[in-house]
Amino acid sequence: NQKILSISRFATKTNFKMNAENQKLDLVEFITEYIENIAVAYIDGLSVNIVCDTNLKFVTLFRPIEMTIVIDNLINNSRKASATVLSVSIKIDNEELFVSFKDNGIGIPYKLRNKVFDFGFTTTGGSGLGLTHILEIVSKMKGKIDLVSPGDTGAEFLLTFKK
Repeated sequence: NQKILSISRFATKTNFKMNAENQKLDLVEFITEYIENIAVAYIDGLSVNIVCDTNLKFVTLFRPIEMTIVIDNLINNSRKASATVLSVSIKIDNEELFVSFKDNGIGIPYKLRNKVFDFGFTTTGGSGLGLTHILEIVSKMKGKIDLVSPGDTGAEFLLTFKK
């Protein structure tokens, strides 16, 4: 229900058809504005901090609606993992964009790290579809997603995009 609500808010604020097509936009601006203006409506109990240099720009081709799915899934995973703080860090290095989603939730045991992107796998009682779908979307964008800090406390997922 939260995903449907989020997408409906996004779709009513902009032209849905336009957002379902590939567009050449600033991905940094899109991520920060989406989190600050749309996602905040459903993240009760989760403090989201965005760490990003205001001068960063990363213009690339992507489908805005798919990027909202990626962001929503990562935020919802943090909420389901009982996180109270989510830090979203964005940086650019050597023409690559790095977007980190790091929370202080229950974490992912190290022994399960190789399964997190498997279809149907879950540690939070969810459907096990979210990270699989994120992997598919990010791969279509010629990017990647990695679990960089599995452990008993918190999780960090790193999205990497090339121009």
